[in-house]
Amino acid sequence: YDAAYGGHTESLQIRWELKNRLGATPQILQDLSFSLEKQANCLHSLKHYEQALATYQECLPILERLQAALSYDEYSERIAKVKQDIADLEQSLNSPQPSQAGS
Repeated sequence: YDAAYGGHTESLQIRWELKNRLGATPQILQDLSFSLEKQANCLHSLKHYEQALATYQECLPILERLQAALSYDEYSERIAKVKQDIADLEQSLNSPQPSQAGS
């Protein structure tokens, strides 16, 4: 996952640069949302839960913007998945850890 994370990070940097240079076109936003989602998935797999949560939260408004602009049903599934990932991470980050339960 470390190697994948490095690749996704590089891809994400390129996507942000394209967005800054060319503007927020639907194709650039779609590529950016995929890169953010993949990076968040890697962060989650690497157990960097707070960073994964922040990345999912960064991805969500882009997906919602794409769905509003393009009215594609495909975004509904991705939005629901990202919202569930956010809720799951928020719940696990706000739950007491097993080592803290007896303290």
